[in-house]
Amino acid sequence: MNYDLLIQQLNKLEEWLESTKGKYAYYPLRWAGYVLLIATMMISNLLAVIRWPFAELLGTNNQDSTSVTNHTVHNVNEDQLQDLIKTQELVLVDFWADWCGPCIMMNKPIKRIAESEDIGCIVAKVNTVRYPDLAEKHDVKGLPTLLLFENGSLSKRFAGALSYSEIKAFIKQS
Repeated sequence: MNYDLLIQQLNKLEEWLESTKGKYAYYPLRWAGYVLLIATMMISNLLAVIRWPFAELLGTNNQDSTSVTNHTVHNVNEDQLQDLIKTQELVLVDFWADWCGPCIMMNKPIKRIAESEDIGCIVAKVNTVRYPDLAEKHDVKGLPTLLLFENGSLSKRFAGALSYSEIKAFIKQS
């Protein structure tokens, strides 16, 4: 399934819903748009919750990685994250969970960002189930949440799913 396209279309729908606030003629369409957004998120989360125990049993969930290369998505704990933020010029941090449908939909775009030669940033993934204190420390209220650190300090954040091109624009606009 092409989650990248789905995420882009859902984000466009969300932008349209925001732009038509207060326009009474659009209320029936806005209501249908909200129903579509909610249904999509509920279905993606239901599928993620169904998938979660099987992935745990089969050991297919992401394991922690401590090697640092520009082409690896790093699953990090607090110490590893702090080291990356201090030593790397550009670090994109993805706060996620196995039970979060939009987080799973963002796995491929995040991996493509990590492997991209022209973006030049380290991608760190923080599993909020394993490290809830780290999510709390960084004031993560919803999943997925992306934080972009430049030269050791937080430059921007985004809560919600983004496609590959949207993540790329998020990084480049810093």
